[in-house]
Amino acid sequence: MFCKENDDENIGGGRSSITSAPTERIATRLATHKMLLRLEEIANAIEKVYTGLPEDYQKLVRLKYWTRPQTLTWDGIAMELHVSRRTAFKMRDEIVYTIAEVLGWR
Repeated sequence: MFCKENDDENIGGGRSSITSAPTERIATRLATHKMLLRLEEIANAIEKVYTGLPEDYQKLVRLKYWTRPQTLTWDGIAMELHVSRRTAFKMRDEIVYTIAEVLGWR
């Protein structure tokens, strides 16, 4: 390929620009990971909406989404809240739509 013999003795190459410490490399990757940032944004939106909800709406969230194992059906949750099943669904929809608005999805 070359007309004359190549006398380049630099066979080791240069230094890499990537951090060599594995912990730092993982921390950098996590801090800049787009999916993690998006999930953090969603969690912050849920927390913001939850703290602004009336007590009965907060109870719905706790019963339906934060109680494990999930033992109550929507009928059971409605009974705990002393509302109809349809009202429980309307409450849930209001919560979901409010979170979507905070995230800019609506």
